Amino acid sequence: MSNHLKINKINWDERADIHMSDPDDWYGVKEFLAGSNALNPIEKQALGDLAGLKVLHLQCHIGLDTLSIARDAQKVVGVDFSSNALAHARDLAERSGLSHKVTWIESDALSVTPLLDSDFDLAFASWGATCWLPDIFKWANVMASALKPGGRLYYIDAHPGTFTLEYKDGKLTPTYDYRTPRNKPLRFHSEFSYNESNTRARQTLSVEWMRPISDYLSAIRQAGLDLEDFQEHEFIPWRGFPIMERSSEDRQYRLPPEHPRTPLAFSFWARKID
Repeated sequence: MSNHLKINKINWDERADIHMSDPDDWYGVKEFLAGSNALNPIEKQALGDLAGLKVLHLQCHIGLDTLSIARDAQKVVGVDFSSNALAHARDLAERSGLSHKVTWIESDALSVTPLLDSDFDLAFASWGATCWLPDIFKWANVMASALKPGGRLYYIDAHPGTFTLEYKDGKLTPTYDYRTPRNKPLRFHSEFSYNESNTRARQTLSVEWMRPISDYLSAIRQAGLDLEDFQEHEFIPWRGFPIMERSSEDRQYRLPPEHPRTPLAFSFWARKID
């Protein structure tokens, strides 16, 4: 296991426990167990009817999205490198009566191909999934290799152009290069996780990579996927900058109305060439 992977695994093992023990239930675990769908509105609308589909969810964390998909799909495989996250995912599967529909695989996203079938109808990943990976081209190959001919990939995440910025002195300021060298990842120390819990983390260090959208589009093309749809969005599901405001309607975070409109997220659909 590479050093960056070890660092991030330690970080995410602790985050998984923090997210599950959050007294404010930022992730909506109680609502999910009561029957609600944990997917954000945009993903629910984009994924549509999942009946009869075999779905791969890469980087599934504590499994709430995976299990929400499993309620409608025929079969779902959730993959994550955090043993703590998957322990919580398995527990939630048992408590929600969905264990028979979900298979969990503990693996990092770039090494999981030998453990996967190649007949998935849909591959899915979202929100903070690829910034932890040094190679987006290999990630795209993993997704493509799991899909059957005609199978589709849906991805949604924070907009890499906007998140080269930091909020400083009352404004968003260019701070990071738009492409991080593979052998020199960015190193961040965060005492708190993005769920806004007051629980302080002991494992504060994580490493990340910035990359432009052009890398994503090149990666899926080289992996044998055809781009079907690409969109940019003005919201994300966490407070990426201190000035962002959370909507009571959809629980998404947006920049205040007086701020210039800025793309905060992007999404795309791609299909495996027959």
